[in-house]
Amino acid sequence: MAEVGKDNYLNERWLHTDFPNIIKTHELRCINELYSQTKSIYVLRDPRDTLISYFHYRKNLKRNTFTGEFNDFIFDEENGIQAYNKHVSQWLPYADHIFTYEELMTNSLKVFTQFFNQEGYNIDDEIIIKSIRLSSPSILKAIEEAQSRPNNDVNFKEGFKFVRDSRISQWKSCLSDSTSRTILNASHSKLQEIYA
Repeated sequence: MAEVGKDNYLNERWLHTDFPNIIKTHELRCINELYSQTKSIYVLRDPRDTLISYFHYRKNLKRNTFTGEFNDFIFDEENGIQAYNKHVSQWLPYADHIFTYEELMTNSLKVFTQFFNQEGYNIDDEIIIKSIRLSSPSILKAIEEAQSRPNNDVNFKEGFKFVRDSRISQWKSCLSDSTSRTILNASHSKLQEIYA
């Protein structure tokens, strides 16, 4: 899938003429004027899992500017919970659809079927099921293992795997109760509402 700000953005051709082009981004909404001209789907994730995932990602970037430990990362303005809160605050008011990562991982067929129905698309369940299967973490890990990622050796340290740990609530095995509460208490109110 094409991603704004990545080298595949201009190279990816959308083959589905009867369905709108889908482009993903991790950017802030204010970065690109395009975002205010299109419909958007926003995916929320438990902030504790988000920070764990992003910490591993940042630590494996060759041009990483963050050198501290996880507890320092939590309140790092550029990377930590404040950055995630800013992202949520910018996108949430304008999102046409809001999903949680957790519901996508546990109830994908129901979520996508409802979404397509709301948008007026009659997509056969078998197509949705096939898409879900082909984008499952295990399949993505296998593809990454076989093909690597574009520019992986340029951008990341040796051995880095983008599809690392897709478990829901991985924070339970990684964080102390105190650290978990610290993150949740510092999170955007919508995140607190969902994940408290």
